[in-house]
Amino acid sequence: MAKRTAALLGVALILCAGRAPAQQARIEQQLIKLESDWAEAARKGDAVAIGKILDDKFVSTDWNGEVQNKEQYVASLAQSRVESLTLEELSPRVSGDYAVVTGREKIKLTYRGKEVGGEFRFTDMFVKRGKLWKAIATHQSRIGP
Repeated sequence: MAKRTAALLGVALILCAGRAPAQQARIEQQLIKLESDWAEAARKGDAVAIGKILDDKFVSTDWNGEVQNKEQYVASLAQSRVESLTLEELSPRVSGDYAVVTGREKIKLTYRGKEVGGEFRFTDMFVKRGKLWKAIATHQSRIGP
């Protein structure tokens, strides 16, 4: 009886999620890699790589409440110098062709000549365009002292 109940629960979860657990895990790993690629591109100041990660409708809201579109966000890289950036506690959630990744970042960053680094919580939203996941929005909140 317990095995049957567990099997039925497993089938229900698969139907609710719309994906097999292995497929869901692969997608979550793709999103974690995309986050890692984004961080690495930021460390390198690689505007081209970041431009490929971001959707054309991308919008960023940073810890100061500044809102930027894709073009503005990519252009801001020219005014930034990232000394270090680490990602922690990445948690992807997928629903159909949309996904959200929450996490924590520690960054040592100079922007427009001013040290603005620290520790932040972030929420990144992704949409699947064809076979690729693209970031459509990001929001960051500074973690207090």
